[in-house]
Amino acid sequence: KNKINILADSGDNPTAGGVGDRSDVLCFIIKKKLKNALIAGIAAPNAYLKLKKNKKQLISLGNNLGGGGPKINFVPDKVKFIKSCAIIQYKFITIVITKYRRAFHYLNDFKELNLNIKNYNILVVKSGYLSPDLKKIQSKKFMLLTDGIVNQNINNLKNNFRKKNIFPFNKKSKFLIWFHVPQKVLITLSFEFGNLIYFSGIL
Repeated sequence: KNKINILADSGDNPTAGGVGDRSDVLCFIIKKKLKNALIAGIAAPNAYLKLKKNKKQLISLGNNLGGGGPKINFVPDKVKFIKSCAIIQYKFITIVITKYRRAFHYLNDFKELNLNIKNYNILVVKSGYLSPDLKKIQSKKFMLLTDGIVNQNINNLKNNFRKKNIFPFNKKSKFLIWFHVPQKVLITLSFEFGNLIYFSGIL
C-alpha cells in the first residue's frame, strides 16, 4: 500500500493570486527521479491545445501565462482529456495540465478526473494551506516555500522600499518592543537575529 506525501506548492497558489503555471516542483521531481508522483495541476493552455490536435508532440510546461520559473519541454507518453484537463503520463509522473487556472483542493476535484490520489506516493497541489479534504488524509504533509507571485518565504523576499530595521528583513539588527499592560507594567523586549535576548519589566 502506498504511503502518500502531500506537498503544497505555496508560491504558485492560484486561489491566493498566484498564476498556477510554474513548473518548479515538477522539474525538481524529474531531476531527483522521484517516482509515482501526481502533479495537480499546471495551467498551460498552449500545451493543452497542442495536445488536443496531436497527442504525440513536444509541449512546454512552465511560465505559459507569465508566472515565471523554469520551462520543461517533452513529449508525453500517454494523454487523456477530461473536463478541460489533459491528464498526461511522463516517465514516472502523472501531470494534470489545465486549460484554465484552477486549484485542486477537494477530493471531488480528483474524482472528476478519475484519479485516486491514494495510488500515488507524492501528491503536489498548488495551495497555501491544505483544504479540510486533503488535511484529513492520513499522510505526511509539507508546505513548500516555493517561488511565485505569492511567495511565502518572507525571509528571502526583497526589501527595497520598506524602512530599514524591520524584522525579518534585516536579520542582523536589534529590535526593541515597548508596550503597556493594564497593571501599568512597562515591558521591554529586545530581539536580535529574531531571538529574544533581553526582557525587563518596570512597575
